[in-house]
Amino acid sequence: MSKKNTILSGIVVVFAGLLIFDVGRRFSDSALIAKQATELEQMRTADERMERSRTNYDRPGVTQEEVDMIEAVAKDYGMPPELLYAFRRQENGGRGLYLGAMSIDSDIRKRYPPLWWQFAQGAKVWNQHLNENVRTDPYLLRPTLRHFARRWYPDNPDAWVDGVLGYLQVARGNNLEVTEPPKKAKGGKSHKAKGGGHKPPRHEQELNR
Repeated sequence: MSKKNTILSGIVVVFAGLLIFDVGRRFSDSALIAKQATELEQMRTADERMERSRTNYDRPGVTQEEVDMIEAVAKDYGMPPELLYAFRRQENGGRGLYLGAMSIDSDIRKRYPPLWWQFAQGAKVWNQHLNENVRTDPYLLRPTLRHFARRWYPDNPDAWVDGVLGYLQVARGNNLEVTEPPKKAKGGKSHKAKGGGHKPPRHEQELNR
């Protein structure tokens, strides 16, 4: 092969490579644009206010995709997946309007893809609802704390619950009170104490008796 033919072959290879690269880039850009357009449509749909009477008669059932979403979101929020699934079946809204949330919180928008928003918002509101009910109802607070303590502090759950309820009353009366002042570091600068309510050393306790 002559030198001229070698150069021409090299030029052809380079141009072919550039053409393939350009086609690939255009295909990648098209796929990205399509993905962004789909997500934009999903966001628009998810942001719409839902009419409770609206039902998707074309797709009234629950898809495997939705089940996967429900299980993932329920795990994130510590919510029973079957309960979130029941929410979905009761609402039975159009695609993207599963639970009819009137608005989606910004943290959920950043964390989840648009089709997950309704499930995540429903789980978040459910947790807020439970916390509010337990916090304000004394008949629910102690049993709930004790049920929690059976897993958190199984050695003596009743004592743990009594202590928590006592500190809860303190917090309600004094807000979140700082119980230990900043400690002085060498050089006169203070730094925040690690923890609070530490007992003084034994020799100091005996001197104070």
